[in-house]
Amino acid sequence: MPDVTHYFFSSRPAYPWSEYPLGTPALALVGLLLVALTLWTYRGQAVSRGRRLVIVSLRLAALVVALLTAVRPSVGVQEEPKVPSTLLIGVDLTKSMSVKDEFNNQGRAEAVRKTLERCQPTLDELRDQQQVNVVLYRLGPTDFNEATGKYDPATPPDGDRSDYGTYLSRVRERWQGERFLRGHLVIGDGADNGTAFSAVAEAGRWKGLCPVGTFVVGQAGTPSEARDLAAVALSCDPARVPIKNDVTIKAVVNAFGFAGATVKARVFFDDKEVVAEDVTLANEKNNEVSVTTKAPATPGEVKVRFEVPVLPGEVSPLNNSIETYMTVTKEGVRVLVVDRLRWEETRLRDALRSEKRFDVYEVIRQGDEDGRPDEAALLDLDAQGYDVVIIGNVAARQLTRARPDVLQKLAERVTKKGAGLLLMGGERAFGGTPDVPGSGDWRGTPVADILPVDISAGGLAEAEKRRPGFQTVPTRDGLARSLMRVGTDEAESRALWDDVNLRSNRSRLTGYNRFAAKAGTATVYAVASNADQVVDTAKVPDPKGDPLLVGHQIGDGDRGRV
Repeated sequence: MPDVTHYFFSSRPAYPWSEYPLGTPALALVGLLLVALTLWTYRGQAVSRGRRLVIVSLRLAALVVALLTAVRPSVGVQEEPKVPSTLLIGVDLTKSMSVKDEFNNQGRAEAVRKTLERCQPTLDELRDQQQVNVVLYRLGPTDFNEATGKYDPATPPDGDRSDYGTYLSRVRERWQGERFLRGHLVIGDGADNGTAFSAVAEAGRWKGLCPVGTFVVGQAGTPSEARDLAAVALSCDPARVPIKNDVTIKAVVNAFGFAGATVKARVFFDDKEVVAEDVTLANEKNNEVSVTTKAPATPGEVKVRFEVPVLPGEVSPLNNSIETYMTVTKEGVRVLVVDRLRWEETRLRDALRSEKRFDVYEVIRQGDEDGRPDEAALLDLDAQGYDVVIIGNVAARQLTRARPDVLQKLAERVTKKGAGLLLMGGERAFGGTPDVPGSGDWRGTPVADILPVDISAGGLAEAEKRRPGFQTVPTRDGLARSLMRVGTDEAESRALWDDVNLRSNRSRLTGYNRFAAKAGTATVYAVASNADQVVDTAKVPDPKGDPLLVGHQIGDGDRGRV
């Protein structure tokens, strides 16, 4: 077949003759007026006819040249060589293409096959006369392979899933380097339920290679026979979670043919089920499912599996689960706060919850009432495995009314498991207060035995009226062991505590619990002072006074801290 050559004429008139629609007619009118003016000018001249003809011809020729300059005409030549090119055709051969809703009760795949047979002469003409190589693919499977996925009219429509996105991606990888692609035709029922790639996004990536055309078969109102649950995405929030802290497992589930179904979603850590919840899959695609649970108690990499059950009628049970991994770190701290409602408890809770490493639980014991079942569960120290227990302004009986064995279990957890225990002040704490009925009942309890202080003295030290209150003065041990080190170094920490203790800052204590540090085992980190002037710890590195903050390590290997 010889190459085809086309000749064409075009013009690009200069402004203002290029203005549509009056520019070109105006130019023609101006040209006619100039011709008429030229002829009229030489009409009465006393020259010979031959000379007049020559002069007029030259003037008209110059006028034509000027007009051509304004019109700016051009002649082009276009050759169309028969360069070999490729036409791609993808045919859906999944189970939904077997639905018989085409003309004369034909199956969709059968109707496509007969249509391609009727188009075969045209395809042969493209090959023989236009040198177009027609490549037909069978699309559908999620593991589509361009090299082996060629279309065969005899192949039955038996694929489990119409994965248009994977098909478009794999074929693009094969042909993206081809210079001469005529087009890409995709034939199917349009029911894309692929998971790895978005069909719309992959079709957009063909821009610049060739046009993608779609031909839809089947009736829109016909229900699909391919029913399937598919877990298609899984992530952990956060991906690095401290031990025993909350972690949210987020999954995306497709529910083709099962929209509105309620199923049991299960989460497994290292093949051990940790949580199961009923979830409703409202949509056919992209149902977002979130399940929150606790991270394991040991650090390391953990395999996470999300699973939904196999429902009757599913085409494949192989995609009902999905796996990923999360990293469990050891810096997480599981904290229990036991207190009454008060400003100190509120500030403590806000401070702890602002740090994601802390997994905080609360038990509020406002009075002497019996505990609720949820409080008893939170006070089950063996089951909960707290790293730190903080006890505020509550009496011992307020805990035992919620769970009778809690004080004994608390002492055992500190001495045997290396847990931390922090006791804060208040009228009901430590040795109690004489004018608060029932306070002071911590004496003689298992917890009193493991404290670094003797609480037998009891009582509160309260600031006198019109006095500035008590300073919080760090000791040498407090600054050395970081407990009172609030600056970048010891000197800055001293300066910051001096600033806190200024009378003008109104930050001094109005009272504190009295107790005595146990000799030989306890370390005093801060003492109280009722001096008017700020105690200069640079000059008095080891100040004296009633202890405010006292601690020690106790139990097996001295791992427990109180």
